[in-house]
Formats: sequence, structure tokens, C-alpha cells
Amino acid sequence: MKTSTSRWNIDADNITKRYPNGHLALDGINLQVACGEVLGLLGQNGAGKTTLLKILCGLLQPSQGRLTMLGIDGRSKAHEIKRYLGVVSQDINLDQPLTVRKNLERHCSYFPFRTAKPSGASTNGWLCSNLNKPRSKRSTNYPAATSAR
Repeated sequence: MKTSTSRWNIDADNITKRYPNGHLALDGINLQVACGEVLGLLGQNGAGKTTLLKILCGLLQPSQGRLTMLGIDGRSKAHEIKRYLGVVSQDINLDQPLTVRKNLERHCSYFPFRTAKPSGASTNGWLCSNLNKPRSKRSTNYPAATSAR
């Protein structure tokens, strides 16, 4: 893992997000989280929790403000920060019209993977992951509990 020269693993200064329709989702958020600290976001629906998380994960750019994570500029190098993040959604994140294979390919595309395969490896790891048969079925064919496992 990258070693930060900053005291903070997350350092957000005056993070503001205004959507094109004029809605102000975040208004000058200041946040510092040190290594080893745990951060919880609590608030009403529409308070900006998801917007802030999307900005921290590099999925959304703030309208203004400064963001540094692990010593990396979060505005200009969000793609680099993603290498150090792991995000688990509480909801099922399958795109229902897509096949199982297409859903996996889509989610894997968010992260850089080596393109070279070790000799003898199955195509895309389907045999190893036990998904060789259902890979062409649509994800709507599976009950929510199955797709969440």
C-alpha cells in the first residue's frame, strides 16, 4: 500500500458539489481521517452521504474543494486512488438485462487486471470460479438471495 507523507489518509477541504440542475448536495465539507480511524456517515435521506462517498471513491468530481487521499490528489488522480479502495455495496449491484458474464466483466473493468494468463488457466477464470455454465444466463434468472452471494 502507498505510504502517505500526510498525517491524514483522507483530507477533504471545502468539498462542494452542485449538480447541473442547481441542486447543492454538499456545501463546504471539511473532513480529515487518520490511519486507523473509522469513519461513519449518518444523516437523513438527501443529506449528501452518497455524494460524498462517490467523491471519495473517485466516481464523481466535486464542484470545488481539495481532496487528498493517501497523499494522492483526489481531483486530478482519482484513477490512482481507486487502486487502494475496496467498496462493498449494501444493495445488489447487478445490471439485470446483462448476462452473468457481462456483469462480471463490467465490474472487473473498474479495476486494472493483468492481461496475461498463467499457462493452463481457463478463459477468464470461468472454470475456476464455477461459473462456466451460468455465465450466459441473464442475471434476472437468479433470485436476489442467489445473486447476492
